[in-house]
Amino acid sequence: MPAADSELAVTVIIAFHKPDIGLAKRQIDSILAQAGVTLSGVAVLDGDETADDAALRDLIAAAGFDVVTNPEPLGVKGAFASGLERALAQAGDGQFFCYADQDDDWHVEKLARLAAHAQRSGAALVHCDARVVAEDGTLIANSLHRYESRREPNDLLGTLLLNTVTGMTCLFPMMTARLALALMTQYNGSFLHDHITAIAAASIGPQIYLDEALVDYVQHGGNKIGAKLHQSMARRRAVGSQHMALYRKTSEAMYQERRAVAQLLAQRGLLPRPLQLMFRTGHPAGVTSMMWAYTRSLFRLFAELDFRRWMLAMRMMDAALFGPRHLHNV
Repeated sequence: MPAADSELAVTVIIAFHKPDIGLAKRQIDSILAQAGVTLSGVAVLDGDETADDAALRDLIAAAGFDVVTNPEPLGVKGAFASGLERALAQAGDGQFFCYADQDDDWHVEKLARLAAHAQRSGAALVHCDARVVAEDGTLIANSLHRYESRREPNDLLGTLLLNTVTGMTCLFPMMTARLALALMTQYNGSFLHDHITAIAAASIGPQIYLDEALVDYVQHGGNKIGAKLHQSMARRRAVGSQHMALYRKTSEAMYQERRAVAQLLAQRGLLPRPLQLMFRTGHPAGVTSMMWAYTRSLFRLFAELDFRRWMLAMRMMDAALFGPRHLHNV
């Protein structure tokens, strides 16, 4: 039914890849139960095996979602990019967009709360906290952000270094959606859709974190990317510290990932000068200028007690100085 004129329009992009049908139904039901918004949906079926799931197709048809079918699986980032492309093609003025995982459970007020904050603030992205639950609904943690000791970034560098936006928790306007899609289409690295979208948002406007758990994040063995990801990152840092060759190799790989996105932003005039120096984009710059840019950022991160990003920035500086492929601009 048509919604009231005062309700904001939100398109949900949900990607499926061989889902548990029970959890998928719960997720779709929780999307359809959203109050206070004009809702539309795009469902992405990633791969023929998923597309051939009759029960899943019935669920999507009953929900009235548009369907995008990728015969060959595109993976997480590619699947969400194909859904976002379809959503943008159909969007009207003032549309908001959000992502949905295939097995989570949204609280009924989630979209209305996020959309209202986005509308009032004009933010490039708004995101919220989540509860962490087991498949059977057993509570694991009341706050995903505190469970993972997340710390919100203060600027584009902070977002490039470390993402705190989980796809299922965010909502963003058309300007962010367009830039995020362009970046996802051109970027060939391992950053996922939510990190790319957060970077896009941070490059064009403020992000707002709403300290409310408005979704239940299902943690289970099938999750490709689960909570407590920072623990594995910490282990990799520890190994790298003990073995300098591995440390340098992994630092260079991490630098390459971030530099690739930075270059795409620089091409659009969206990369501040200090980050141009740090990631060696644009016109050649001397080592002294680059070191000064890193030093200022490192002092600021240390003063903010943001030690995880401080460590990542140290590794970026190491790679920029000693990685042979970064000694000259390309």
